[in-house]
Amino acid sequence: MKFKKFYKKAPLEAVQFDGSQEMMDELGIEYEDVIKVVQQPNGPVEVPGYSIQTVSGRMKFEQGDWIAKWDDGTYYPIENKDFQENYEVNPERTVFKFTAYDYISKMQEQLKDRITGELGENAWTVGVQRFVKTATNDMQEHFDKSDPDEIVDLVLEHSLDSTIDEFWKLCKGIIKMVVVSV
Repeated sequence: MKFKKFYKKAPLEAVQFDGSQEMMDELGIEYEDVIKVVQQPNGPVEVPGYSIQTVSGRMKFEQGDWIAKWDDGTYYPIENKDFQENYEVNPERTVFKFTAYDYISKMQEQLKDRITGELGENAWTVGVQRFVKTATNDMQEHFDKSDPDEIVDLVLEHSLDSTIDEFWKLCKGIIKMVVVSV
């Protein structure tokens, strides 16, 4: 069995919580007396913190943690350690260390739509499905072995539509042969 690496898919807007009243008011953050108990050599210590409303209910966090803002305008706290390990800031964009898994999944869906649209419903046979999946999986394996920054640049440089157009030019004849031979 081979494990594959998976990464979150999208850039993220976030701010590091500084404990200020201004941030508390703007984001709807509430002070919490105790959010966790930490064992110290001289006994347990209660750690105060904060909480914020999320789609999953109120979540607790500490000063120095990050507040992420999702596309729908909701917030979610991320521990500083997790944030530092998984996110990086780029002057032109905030890029999460990601692969092109989502990109390739969308590509597979759009190729199916294009194949059935241009060659008819009967063109989406088991053989064609296998061919498209194998070809796009080969791309995924290439991306898995590549530097994440190179992948980001490649994906941003080539829109999904242009990549599908290029892929379509390469595959159209082969797909027709697979459809005819089935």
